[in-house]
Amino acid sequence: MADVFDGDDGLLLDGDGEVVYDGDGPSGTGTLVSSMSDLDPFIERIQREIKAPEYVIYPFLYDIFKDFTERTWILYRSYQVQGSGALESVNKSISFNTTETVPGLIPFELHKLKLSGIEYKPLRQEIVGSVAEGTYEVRGAKFYNFYAADASYAETYIRVFPWSIDDPLLYLGIAFKTVDEPSSVPRVLFDYKEEICHGVMGRMRMVPDVKWYNPNHSSVDAAIYKKGIGEAKLRWFNNNSSSMVLCRRGFI
Repeated sequence: MADVFDGDDGLLLDGDGEVVYDGDGPSGTGTLVSSMSDLDPFIERIQREIKAPEYVIYPFLYDIFKDFTERTWILYRSYQVQGSGALESVNKSISFNTTETVPGLIPFELHKLKLSGIEYKPLRQEIVGSVAEGTYEVRGAKFYNFYAADASYAETYIRVFPWSIDDPLLYLGIAFKTVDEPSSVPRVLFDYKEEICHGVMGRMRMVPDVKWYNPNHSSVDAAIYKKGIGEAKLRWFNNNSSSMVLCRRGFI
């Protein structure tokens, strides 16, 4: 296994710094995150019931994608990271860009943080500049934050700190959401295409002064969408709720 560096000269990822599992583990049959698809099937499904132009539908679809992924954690990925050079870095941390393995998505929560048989409590902490030694030390916990390479980019980098000589290998479980205006989405979301489309239609039918305004039908749509969220949450729970052993869980 190779290493992830977070030194004084910037972030370096040698390409093999993490081992990533999709589906239900190394031999799982889940849909790979690298398998992406455009949004046409969602648009076509919605237009079967709501005769609205695409540019009207897209903002609602974007919002539902983000809402669905944030509430269900259906986009969840596991990493195992070996740090080298971390003790000499500014923040005694490991850091890497998630877009190297998960393009087009934004990390929003670090859920699992584990070293061998020890599980740490992940505490989110934003930092600016270098951190003095001993500033962030809590027994049984480690800190993390998401950040951007610069102000014009999304926060796709993750940093975990402090690193120590006792941390040769760390397991991370990260939940992701879609970007603000995706042009494609992971194919796992197509497993919930009907529910997602009903979520979109439910919101569109609550907009007054349009020909598809129908609050009664909107409540039906909302119920279908809510049911889909529940099913996706259960799927995540069944695949990822047990202790993370050798990082055997990932995108589902």
